[in-house]
Amino acid sequence: MSRLDTRVILVPALVMALAAAGCGGSDGSDGSSSKAGLVAARSSVEIQAGCGVVGGKQAKLTDSTYPVVVDDVGTLISSYQKNPDLKVPLDRERPDVPIQKIVKDAIAALNRCGPDGRQQARRLQRGVAPR
Repeated sequence: MSRLDTRVILVPALVMALAAAGCGGSDGSDGSSSKAGLVAARSSVEIQAGCGVVGGKQAKLTDSTYPVVVDDVGTLISSYQKNPDLKVPLDRERPDVPIQKIVKDAIAALNRCGPDGRQQARRLQRGVAPR
């Protein structure tokens, strides 16, 4: 099984596991914060996977990963702007990662994804910059 095949299987499985683990709030809330965290987690995983698929410093996002990454960058910007203190459940070992770290890691990954990735990294930086 190639690395791409593995990621195609693992990303949806991770998203489903996160969704099952984080639905609703244990404090009696409607779970909107949990849902926002899951959306940000999904975007983070997809950006990391999209940039991981292309590898190397001179690589570019592929035709199939570029639209996904553009959408995920928009999602991270929106999530950050709505709640800059959001905690994102990445996995069982990291259930409360600050969205600031998610954004920082996404920018670093995008900067390794060729010119299109660097363009999206700048877009993400501008989108979360203080106004």
